[in-house]
Amino acid sequence: MITEGLRDCQVDVETHYRHILETLGKGRGMLGVIFKKSQNRIQDPAKLRRLIELINQETWVGLDIDVKGEIYEGCGTGDFLLAAHDYISKNYQLDKEQKKFLKYSTFKGKDIVDAVVRRCVMNLYLHSIGGEENSIEVDDSLISDPKDRFDMVLTNPPFGKKSSITITNGEGKAGKESLVYEREDFWATTLNKQLNFLQHVKTLLKINGKAAIVVPDNVLFEGGAGETIRRKLLHECDVHTLLRLPTGVFYAQGVKANVLFVDRRPASEKP
Repeated sequence: MITEGLRDCQVDVETHYRHILETLGKGRGMLGVIFKKSQNRIQDPAKLRRLIELINQETWVGLDIDVKGEIYEGCGTGDFLLAAHDYISKNYQLDKEQKKFLKYSTFKGKDIVDAVVRRCVMNLYLHSIGGEENSIEVDDSLISDPKDRFDMVLTNPPFGKKSSITITNGEGKAGKESLVYEREDFWATTLNKQLNFLQHVKTLLKINGKAAIVVPDNVLFEGGAGETIRRKLLHECDVHTLLRLPTGVFYAQGVKANVLFVDRRPASEKP
């Protein structure tokens, strides 16, 4: 173990710890994502050594949870994925192969923020979900059709009406520029992030797939592109439940959140 090397050898603990972090950060899979660009924030060698001793005293036993189907979240810190894992493991009697599939092959996700992806991967790792290959990616989910399709999509898209990117000019000054997603699978072109995510979720679903997506009120009532998207969604999917939540549950106080529950219909079914 790494901790044994630090515990048993009389070495420069800080230097050795820094080298360990660098090595882990260059690794493949989940650990490489978790430790990417990690730094030692404990400057006192005595405190660092004491922390290593405390860690070494713990008994690190992962959850014994090793339903075919893939669940996608876009993705944040992975709370929806953890809740789904917890629900499946507690409510279904899984055989050995199903436990293995749940642990290694069920959950996938993306987030555009590198630090958020690291937190998500760490969350999954601490709950003994996943293996050497990392299934959570740093990417802009909306940029293109990923071609992958899923049995279930759970997502709470970032709140904010317009999509934008940061542009740095020749003088080094940063500014915001509107970002428009032009995709053939989208019903309408809009700057509204939530409406774009709603279209993206429909694309991700397999036929008979299910989705739960958190959206603000503007997705339910906005005209123009919003109305077009809602009509198309109702035509191609069974939007069977709208759960209205009190203010402050997902967004800032005063902003109402809703959860849309959607089933993707076969093309032959009538609305």
